[in-house]
Amino acid sequence: MIQDVRGQGSSSGIFSEFAPDMNDGYDSVEWAAALPGSTGKVGMYGSSYVGATQWLAATQRPPHLTTIIPANTASDYYDGWTYEGSEFRLGFVESWAMGTIATTAAENRGDQATLDELTAAGADISRWLADRHYQTFPPMQPANPAVAPWFFDWINHPTRDDYWKNISIRDKYSNVDVPVLDIEGWYDAFLQGGLENFTGMTVQGASLDARQDQRIVIGPWDHLSWGRPDSNGSALLKAAGPGGNSPINDLMITWFDHYLKGEANSIGNSPRVDYFVMGSNTWKSAPTWPLPNTQFTTYYLSGNGTFPTRQGTLTTTAPTQPQAADPYLYDPENPTPSIGGHSCCAAASGPQDPFDQAPNEQRSDILLYDSPAFTEPTEMAGPITVDLYAQTSAPDTDFAAKIDVIKPTGEKNQPQ
Repeated sequence: MIQDVRGQGSSSGIFSEFAPDMNDGYDSVEWAAALPGSTGKVGMYGSSYVGATQWLAATQRPPHLTTIIPANTASDYYDGWTYEGSEFRLGFVESWAMGTIATTAAENRGDQATLDELTAAGADISRWLADRHYQTFPPMQPANPAVAPWFFDWINHPTRDDYWKNISIRDKYSNVDVPVLDIEGWYDAFLQGGLENFTGMTVQGASLDARQDQRIVIGPWDHLSWGRPDSNGSALLKAAGPGGNSPINDLMITWFDHYLKGEANSIGNSPRVDYFVMGSNTWKSAPTWPLPNTQFTTYYLSGNGTFPTRQGTLTTTAPTQPQAADPYLYDPENPTPSIGGHSCCAAASGPQDPFDQAPNEQRSDILLYDSPAFTEPTEMAGPITVDLYAQTSAPDTDFAAKIDVIKPTGEKNQPQ
């Protein structure tokens, strides 16, 4: 069965993001379990928002929910969905709201005038991404509360307060008592949330069985480019070859056969991470994340304050003497664009996938730190954090850091 969420598609009611999906999901699961011919075991699957609806339902513990298969979805709808690093996820949120949920909600309630306005705004997304009047954002019609009140809720709750905590998944792992198969992509907008859901459930799940029956599959995909190589992914992403094609359909059937039908098959009852290694284009498996035997290494940004060369070194040796600050000029009216990355949801609406970063590195508002060349094959997989000491002459500045792989040819690719 397929369910449209409240106020979308063929479902009646008024759409409101996330909050109604907890109780609506509970009711839907229990209704399905009582259908004629049902075994009483209910599984859920779906990607993106439909991954969120599964987690939200699971936190309410409907008695007949047996397993879920969420794909490309988050662990928290403030941190890693609407905001990232406490900053509004402009490139994703506005295009998604205008191009999908507000538009389809207007269609659902028969509001043709709003539907036409939102469709036109979505076709001119670059103009609206440059608009800084979030509190009065014209396409969302702030004077008309029927259009998108939730959009202005996002703006009016810029910190992770009770508004967000109420719908958070990461705060409710101890409520979830079902096996979970997570599907994620290295270039998906919500990868970090998927990894947190996996690791959180293996430690905090409501029962021993729930903690053991967790699996995550991470492939060379972005939010929508599952099909590869016929998808719209970048050339570098497609270069992973047929080994990177998504196994999701066959794997879901095998998973459901095991947990809904009780079949003994290849699904094991222990935590498992299946991950695709970019570069070598191979699949590997491990029992935990971060991976066992990971060697965490500290690198230091080292420079001599030279301007405008903007060039320093990335070294494992801590500097023994104080170093001058490395300055650069940042212009808020000309922000550094993202070339590829992990936005959402399609290439036309948000920067995604690996691309050569050399064009950006010609800009004067980027600092570069190169490590020595690696002398042997090295696999990098796991969480990365940056401790940055900085000061700015502006009232507010966002700092971003990324790691690029420099190939012998000089091409600089952005791994995820």
